[in-house]
Amino acid sequence: MNELFDFPPDRTEYVDEAYAVVGRALTYAAMFERDSKNLVALFEAKKNYHLDSDETVDLITKALSKSLGAAHHEIIDLIEAALDGIIDRFGATHDGIIDQLGIPDPRLTLTHGRKARNWLAHVATVGLQSRIDHFDDRAALIREIKDAVEKIARAQVIVLTLTSVLTHEDVPRASFLDAFPVTVSQWVCEV
Repeated sequence: MNELFDFPPDRTEYVDEAYAVVGRALTYAAMFERDSKNLVALFEAKKNYHLDSDETVDLITKALSKSLGAAHHEIIDLIEAALDGIIDRFGATHDGIIDQLGIPDPRLTLTHGRKARNWLAHVATVGLQSRIDHFDDRAALIREIKDAVEKIARAQVIVLTLTSVLTHEDVPRASFLDAFPVTVSQWVCEV
């Protein structure tokens, strides 16, 4: 038989569980990308509120079509501008604010989240069938996915917190935000 058309012949509980983990991980990665692009679009719309509706739609369309990397560069600029505003207003240091608010290095956190999303979308599924067919490989794959999802979720905390601030929504308590990455990784990986 032509190996190009090879497909897993048997569905077992273990194989189905592993594919379900991969599916949830890819879904969460797509949500992260969508939320990142939506944040940039929201910021563009708020920054340019004086434009007519056609111009605003064009700006939002451009923002949504950006790559995840480009969106994160703009988000980092937004975070740094916000921190600079707080520093100017209260005379605190950048590191002091980050320590006080419990915000990790936004640039590094977003970079790790983006790289983990890219790994899930482009690398994790290569050779997936053979990894799922073997118990040890399947367990290692799920551990790797859990690690990637936690990195994405830490970056997602930054994205969703900024979105909440820009839309005047309540920001969840720090304890919720701290637990968020583990909560998401459990949702994705526990079978």
